[in-house]
Amino acid sequence: MKKKLILLFTSLSFLVAFKLVNDVLSDVGTTLQDVKQITLEQIAKKNFDLPRYTAQVRDACKKLQPGVREITMMNLGKVVKDYVQSGSFQAEYMAYVEKQAAGRRGPTPMDDAKWADEKKKKTDQMIKGMSTPEATKIYAETLDPQLDAAQSMLKLMEESPDLKTGKSKDELQKEVAEIKALKELYGKDVESFKIKFAEYMVDKQLAMQMNRNKASEAEKQQRINELKDYKGIIVKQLKQFLDLSATVDFTAQTVQKGNKLVFVNPAYEAKSAAWKLCFRCGKEAVTGTRKFALQWLNELQPGI
Repeated sequence: MKKKLILLFTSLSFLVAFKLVNDVLSDVGTTLQDVKQITLEQIAKKNFDLPRYTAQVRDACKKLQPGVREITMMNLGKVVKDYVQSGSFQAEYMAYVEKQAAGRRGPTPMDDAKWADEKKKKTDQMIKGMSTPEATKIYAETLDPQLDAAQSMLKLMEESPDLKTGKSKDELQKEVAEIKALKELYGKDVESFKIKFAEYMVDKQLAMQMNRNKASEAEKQQRINELKDYKGIIVKQLKQFLDLSATVDFTAQTVQKGNKLVFVNPAYEAKSAAWKLCFRCGKEAVTGTRKFALQWLNELQPGI
């Protein structure tokens, strides 16, 4: 399991508490704006990893005295929750999600005029590639395996009507007819064949490209729609944190091995980074975080 809510609630809550107690946030380079930015990023990632968790932050957190750690967790929890429930969060969150999605977009969609230009360019290039009889013959011979494949798919479809081939029966029948017409044209008029063949192949290429673009855009839109349900994402992460932190053995023994502190019990050493971070933060800190997580979860899902 990844380093989830504990990383956000533990590291930053210590830092927020510092500011509330003795104003040393500036010493570790953390601000309220950082808390907000991290909240946006981690919800959009569907987990509460904290990539900005550093040795500097960890060392600063260790300075807190026992007895204040539980309330420190509650303090950060309130900061995060108040931000998520604020009027500005939803607009800022959706702007962040849209920006991230825009950064992952592929080529700019082409309008009809651009598709026509692209088709002409590719068609001209293919015709140019058939400048000799030998080259034209090579292209023409590619029709045979295409015809065999289309006819085989038609046969399978007739034998198994429920079989999904990615193409309809009408589309396959059209493809067979077009290929046969091209083969016949090659034997009658090679120059006309070059033009028709190039147009046929380029149409197929561009159709595949358009389908890929549409599928990519649909996938991105689906991801955006899923991320819009940020409350559902938070609920899931709160539950995962509560499940994980409930399994931590705070009495586990550790031993120094070189420059690394490791668990004596091999099963504990194999635990996730999030589990180990809960252990390092200690029972008091994790108890405070669990109290807040359960309180927020009950507010988001009353009666659970």
